[in-house]
Amino acid sequence: MTPARAARRKRSRLRKALLAAVVSLIGPPLLYVIAGFGLALIPVNGDYTEPADGIDVLLLSNGIHVDFVLPAETALMRWTDELPPSDFPGATLGRSHVALGWGDRRFYLETPTWADLKPSTTLEALFLPGASVMHAEYLEGPPIPGDACRRVRLSADAYGKLCAYLKGSFRRDAGGRPILIPGKSYGDADAFYEAEGTYHAFHTCNSWTRRGLLACGAPAPLWSPFAWGILRHLPRPEPPR
Repeated sequence: MTPARAARRKRSRLRKALLAAVVSLIGPPLLYVIAGFGLALIPVNGDYTEPADGIDVLLLSNGIHVDFVLPAETALMRWTDELPPSDFPGATLGRSHVALGWGDRRFYLETPTWADLKPSTTLEALFLPGASVMHAEYLEGPPIPGDACRRVRLSADAYGKLCAYLKGSFRRDAGGRPILIPGKSYGDADAFYEAEGTYHAFHTCNSWTRRGLLACGAPAPLWSPFAWGILRHLPRPEPPR
């Protein structure tokens, strides 16, 4: 074999090795994104019919994560008993609603604002399985349905199933109480609790929200790790007249 031909073969092997390395690095994340968008378009419970009378539950997105927002107290469930005001830094009495979300422990606790978000935290949350937490926040009133918020009305039976799912997401002490994480909050009206389940790329905060919707028979995507995939299947608010 001539030196020139040997050099060409060496360069060819180098290009193939480089291409294989690029594909191995880019391929899985790209497939993940494609699957996340594609499967989010497929509806589950698309024939859901809201009851004439029921309990309104809101799904509130910050662009990345979707929370459930529920009445703080109803005849079926008193979240003020489950998550007492004494667990929160400031007074929460008189607040009408509670927002509940599940997510990666490090991401939640180390990212109080988007200014605190680090690429390393995001990558670790997505690709390294980790512990989870529940975040609870009492709100003075319900958020207004719009682009970042959707409303779904549930029957008493469906609402009970949703509450059972949410309650089951909290880790509990020997007395059956949710386990508070002391000294961790974003403000006066929120708190963090130990949670059940492991966070990973295929069980994200929005996957958890999706499972909650399925638990109560509400519209949801076939699968979506992204917030928009959760909201797109829920009724859009009627425009003002």
